Amino acid sequence: MNWLIYAVIGASGMLFLLLSLMLGGDAGHGDAGDVGGLHTDGVSVAGGGVGHDVGDLGSWFSLKVLSGFAVGFGSGGFIASVLDAGTIGSLASASVCGAAIAAAARAIIGMFHKNESTSHTTEQALLGREGVVSQTILSGRTGEVEVDGVYRAARSTGETELKVGAAVRVVALGGTLTVEPAGKG
Repeated sequence: MNWLIYAVIGASGMLFLLLSLMLGGDAGHGDAGDVGGLHTDGVSVAGGGVGHDVGDLGSWFSLKVLSGFAVGFGSGGFIASVLDAGTIGSLASASVCGAAIAAAARAIIGMFHKNESTSHTTEQALLGREGVVSQTILSGRTGEVEVDGVYRAARSTGETELKVGAAVRVVALGGTLTVEPAGKG
């Protein structure tokens, strides 16, 4: 009768896995899909990705990894039970298969997250960065600049007009960035 318990565990794991794949689950950055708050999103300043999200390395506690463990555990235990491996043999087989499937799921999820990119830039990372005026900034008025692929409203520090295409540097943060010509200071 142990085979029935393993079959239910495996089927439940498969159901949760399919639902998480169809509904998105914890695949995206910033999702609350990881159990226990162990999501590993971060900000990197290395490798040219200043202020950009570097992604998740595949949490052991994500719904997909836990579901994979249940599928492997149930399948391994079911097969061992049907082959009359006994309680200890079935449990050992279930545990090994569960761990193997969970490790594979974690590696695959990590591989996908590693290849993802995002345009999220932290506010602080913009300070001191150079960009280009994308909408003319008139004296005392607001225009727009593009810094690291992010378009933001901006004002000039001086009385001069900054025309489209002008190189600028971010000198102050806020709802509207404050910029100056890139060659200044």
